[in-house]
Amino acid sequence: MKILNLVVPSILFSNLAIGRKLPSLKEKLPSNATLLADDSKVHILPIDVDKKKAQNSTLSQPEICKKESHQISSAQELNGLQSQCTSVAGSIEIMSDYLDSTVDFGMLKNVEGGVKISNSPHIVDIQGKDLQNIHGTFTLSNLTSFVSLNLPSFIYTRAVEWEILPIFSRVLLNNKIIKVRNIVISDTALADIDCFKEINETDIFSINNNRFLETIESNINIINQDLTIHANAKDLEVDMSQLVSVKNLTIRDTAKVFFPKLEYVNRSFEIIENTFTELDVSNLKTIEGTLGLINNTELTKIDMNKLTTIKGGVMISNNTKLEHIDFLPNLRQIDGAIYFEGKFKDTDFPELRLVKGSAYIKSTSEDLDCAKWTKVVNQKSIIRGGKINCISAKREKAVELNNEGEVLKEMETSHELETNKTSTGEKKELLKEKSSGTILKPLSFGGLVFCLSLFLFH
Repeated sequence: MKILNLVVPSILFSNLAIGRKLPSLKEKLPSNATLLADDSKVHILPIDVDKKKAQNSTLSQPEICKKESHQISSAQELNGLQSQCTSVAGSIEIMSDYLDSTVDFGMLKNVEGGVKISNSPHIVDIQGKDLQNIHGTFTLSNLTSFVSLNLPSFIYTRAVEWEILPIFSRVLLNNKIIKVRNIVISDTALADIDCFKEINETDIFSINNNRFLETIESNINIINQDLTIHANAKDLEVDMSQLVSVKNLTIRDTAKVFFPKLEYVNRSFEIIENTFTELDVSNLKTIEGTLGLINNTELTKIDMNKLTTIKGGVMISNNTKLEHIDFLPNLRQIDGAIYFEGKFKDTDFPELRLVKGSAYIKSTSEDLDCAKWTKVVNQKSIIRGGKINCISAKREKAVELNNEGEVLKEMETSHELETNKTSTGEKKELLKEKSSGTILKPLSFGGLVFCLSLFLFH
């Protein structure tokens, strides 16, 4: 059968058989639509943003549009560029000597490189009614008077880096943005970042020091590298209800978090200095690095019931209202060290079979049972990192072990509350030989992180 390819303004007819009835050209279609026919019906499909087509579109434009770099120092220069080019092949930089209050991209639709606007005390608003794509990084930095960003057609950029914009409070972008490789928003006056709500995958998602930001809602599924949220509004609530996988997760200074579908953390999971009372990550299965729950002063309930393996260390420290460390019922193996410190009354790890690092457990509670950690089964401990040190308000016990978990030396001390006298047999040295390791002592925060990153293989 003979096939025609006809191009008509505003409509593309592709692979249409001769003799087939076509829609009337009077029927208005969006300029960004493709009309396709098959054996039974006509389909109208949106045309995806095609970088190659955008590049080709510059070939018919003036030479200025083909330059690799445009350094703009005035609104007049920018107006000259946008009046001649709908697409530029290179990057655009608004220089620090730009004295006008408005940056207007006018008729410019596409930038093949990046856009950088920085170090100008005069710029108040940035606009561009037609700007759709920035294929490089969109950088806004150190703009102390900047208030408003208005790009209603904007749908794509490789990366967003918005930093040191202390009164930046209004942003309008197309709500159909679904993919940005990196998102960094720091030190702004934004109250929300809903313009990025529909993004489903990114490499870096870093939101920090935005003092008026009270909600982060995102439908993101995958974060290939880092999720970092800290130092925003005191009552910040984070809702990432679709997040399944992340490499590194660090949450600080938040009032609520919601990760109901999170299954995989490919390196570290750190929850530090937050004010929420509950942490529910009940679908989390693996942590490939360190688990850290530190200085969460209101935290009382944690659910990690599906977590079976932690490839790094475990640090649970100074969560002052957490009475029981019993939220890892199916955890079987820890490949790093253990560091527990706080007011907790009990620990319970019914399925734990192997800890490759050392163990330091300290509580101010009299109810803590250190025997759970210092006992041996079949003459071997589950701790294989050389040392166990367990301290409660009543008793302290230290155990040295060999590579196989066999006890080499024990020392036990009772802490009598009524007198300074020590009880009979409070110190027992079963063997005098030293082991190769050292008992974990209380450390600074940096030291704790370092210790838990160690994998103590023999």
